[in-house]
Amino acid sequence: FGYYYSSKREHDLRKGYIFAGIADFLDNIYNIHNYAFYSQYTKSISQNLKLITSIRIDKNETEQILIYDKYTGNPSNYIVSPHAIVNDDNLLSGSFKIKYTFNENITFISSLKRGFKTSGINQSQELYINDNNRIYNKEICYNLDIAMIVRNKKYNLKINSFYMHRKRPQLRLSYQYDINNPNAFDFATFNASFGYNYGLESDLIL
Repeated sequence: FGYYYSSKREHDLRKGYIFAGIADFLDNIYNIHNYAFYSQYTKSISQNLKLITSIRIDKNETEQILIYDKYTGNPSNYIVSPHAIVNDDNLLSGSFKIKYTFNENITFISSLKRGFKTSGINQSQELYINDNNRIYNKEICYNLDIAMIVRNKKYNLKINSFYMHRKRPQLRLSYQYDINNPNAFDFATFNASFGYNYGLESDLIL
């Protein structure tokens, strides 16, 4: 059992060609706080069968304070964007793993895991026109793995099949906010509805 806490302040001060030419000055501050409780439990069901479980609950708080200038050079004309605040409560992650030792050379492992990516704030100034796009939501991921491991004096072999289901996956995309200006584009993170990955992989060491 354990407890984790972190507090971070990031300050980004820049001058130059910013927001695809929209501004030449930026003062950006992020205040990030993260709290977490976590625990792990291991139980030997038999001599060959072992159960390993873990759980973690997080709380994340992120605040953005953004000031920028549209080539005025006058601090009184600086644009102060409304504070963007993200609060992610009860972020649950964990794993359930079963390890079965068939013999001294062969082991089977099966695991089910849940993870997440926290919500976030897009810095792009152009997105402030649409507040729905300024903040993107958290992503939840479920992952199922089934593996076989073979070890002997000649080689080590691991064969693993996996399936990953992503709920509200976060995608980093480019977009053009002025269709008449090919240089008027920016990058931002958006949420899709869902996504998935699956496959089979192997690792052989001779």
